[in-house]
Amino acid sequence: MKCEMDGKHNPYLVVYPDGIEVSGITSGRHVPVDLLPDILNRLPNSAWPYGLIVAVQTTGLVGGEDDVATAAGNMGKLLRLLKQIGITVDRRPSA
Repeated sequence: MKCEMDGKHNPYLVVYPDGIEVSGITSGRHVPVDLLPDILNRLPNSAWPYGLIVAVQTTGLVGGEDDVATAAGNMGKLLRLLKQIGITVDRRPSA
């Protein structure tokens, strides 16, 4: 997995109905929430210039009510997981 973090910003996570994109890391691929700890653990220290904090937003591009509900479920699961592994969340408005 190629790391394209610029060392100026912490990881940015975008929640989709079918998974999570780690901006600059998964490059358009949406990975299951359960894989996030492994992905985040593999990032170099330079990917965390502000400490263990990530920006999180839900995509504004959804297909319908089912997608909204699924994305909301992914968000809830992600927030619980990040809290469990000690990463602070900076919530951002959806696009």
